[in-house]
Amino acid sequence: MASPLLRKLLRGLLSAGILGSCALGILGLGSVRLRQLQTQALSPALAEAQQALSLNALNRLPKGGLGFNNMIADWAFLRFLDYYGDEEARDKTGFGTSPIFFDVITSRDPRFVDTYLFLSGTLSYQLGQPELAMKYMQRGLDALSPQTHARAYQVPSLMGMDQLLLLGDTTGASQSYAKAANWAAGSIDPQEREVAQIFNRVSTYLNGDPDSSRVRFWAWSQIFAQSRAIDDRKTQARAAKNSSP
Repeated sequence: MASPLLRKLLRGLLSAGILGSCALGILGLGSVRLRQLQTQALSPALAEAQQALSLNALNRLPKGGLGFNNMIADWAFLRFLDYYGDEEARDKTGFGTSPIFFDVITSRDPRFVDTYLFLSGTLSYQLGQPELAMKYMQRGLDALSPQTHARAYQVPSLMGMDQLLLLGDTTGASQSYAKAANWAAGSIDPQEREVAQIFNRVSTYLNGDPDSSRVRFWAWSQIFAQSRAIDDRKTQARAAKNSSP
């Protein structure tokens, strides 16, 4: 079955920070030709509507996904990377279909950790819908643990950033960072445990000084790095402005 191989390769690229064109290159193995045929015949708006229809059809499948939930999530994420990387179409129609992509992905495979960086970046920072992003990330929080995925801590850390920077929920952010610290400390990968101290310090700072400019500067710096990794120039510019001394 091709799905585990695709996922292994994709996650290797994500871990190494090789995104953008490389991720789209993987997608090119299967669906680029189909997309070219579609876009030759459809305007960006119609192509987006067609995409939404196909995703909604997936959402109507039985909850168990007929035993193929992981494959459905893989397919949806690869299609999202294609959608995300089509700059010409996104300039015209925006990212309005992104919530449907991530509804499919997080409902079918909430343990797919590598998708949450894109989820937060797109829903929270591109679309300005951090509440929806939190809802979908909660699915990951409910399904993951340090024992099931070495980088499970990334989900509560992303939640903490959205709570701090976009929702103004410093108490919730402190709790999310505390969970990220606990999960990082308990990671099955010893190298991942090193970030636990950072999250602990952030949680402590927020408890003692909810308006800490130092923590906000750090958080926006993290957003800048993350948006750079996924080639989100709009969020990069916003983060650069907010992380300037």
